[in-house]
Amino acid sequence: MIKHLTCTIILITVSLSMTAQVNNHVNNIVDSISLYGKFSVHGAVFKNKLEFQENAPKLGVIIHRRINPNTRVCGVLEYRYHIINGTEFNNDAATPADFINHPFEEIEAFVSRLAYVGVNHKKLGSITYGKQWGVYFDIASYTDRYTVFGGGAMGVYAVGTDGGWKGTGRADKSLIYRNSLGDFKLGMQSQLFGDYVNYGLSLQYQRNKLKFGLGYNCAQIQKEFRVYFRDIGDAITNIIAGAQYVNKKYNIGLTAAFNDDEFTRLSEDKVVSFSALGIELFSSYRPSTRFEIQGGFNYMIDNNKNKLYDGKYRLFHLIGGLNYYLDRNTFFYTSFRLDNSNLLVGAKTNSVFLIGFTYNFTKLLD
Repeated sequence: MIKHLTCTIILITVSLSMTAQVNNHVNNIVDSISLYGKFSVHGAVFKNKLEFQENAPKLGVIIHRRINPNTRVCGVLEYRYHIINGTEFNNDAATPADFINHPFEEIEAFVSRLAYVGVNHKKLGSITYGKQWGVYFDIASYTDRYTVFGGGAMGVYAVGTDGGWKGTGRADKSLIYRNSLGDFKLGMQSQLFGDYVNYGLSLQYQRNKLKFGLGYNCAQIQKEFRVYFRDIGDAITNIIAGAQYVNKKYNIGLTAAFNDDEFTRLSEDKVVSFSALGIELFSSYRPSTRFEIQGGFNYMIDNNKNKLYDGKYRLFHLIGGLNYYLDRNTFFYTSFRLDNSNLLVGAKTNSVFLIGFTYNFTKLLD
């Protein structure tokens, strides 16, 4: 009897101990789900016509789970939705469509922009895998911040795509490691799974409100694609340097890049590639919480004086705009782009003036 009672007490004690451990483990796990999105439309005047357009609308969800005070895992899904047929002047709206095989593919109602999972540790850094912004864009983002225009001279977006195939934009099937070491931020990237092979590196140094950055990207060209290109080797290289200053009123960014892979489509099955030098300037001034004034330029020239352009290739966009905020996420905007470029194709090389409205939202689900 006593022996049986003793065993029962031991079992109850063990059971209570295990229950307490399970409860403590459950209490340490915290899940959060955030929904976010952007609705943005405008009317644009270009080529002596008025057109109603969308401005890179998107929907997304972010899922976080805290494993312990130092470690959390996350997953991100983001889609661009298509509501208006018209010209798209925002390079960030580019899709991951294959620019060689499907140059005239119609935009689908929903197109994936981001899809990745990752683990983050406070000291060891983060590792993420999937379709995500590459480390090259860590630096290019200093100047790719205009409400509509910009992002045309750093080699991020290749021939109307999102740069996913070469890793400079929203890199496809990429494995990325990021970490902060004091005032320094390090990013390393590779595309080793699938059809594309890419290597990228970024290094940033921030002191107070001033930031400096360097970025490098190298991508191999698939053998079946090389027959479409003129003047291109087995791999392409992008090198970028930038500086950014941000405070409550000012946001000023300057970037410069050497692009080994500026592309121009000659026909449906022929693309010319050449090296180019690019400079971008973004500046923003907020005199109050209601107003934001933007201004700057995108400038790029042919580095090797390509014969196709008689050595006179030039991209030059003078960009400006004014935003009026109803609150931090809702605003009216007016933007312009003055064009003085010398390009072979002029689909996106027009002077443009537009007026529009943007509503951003974020909702944390308990």
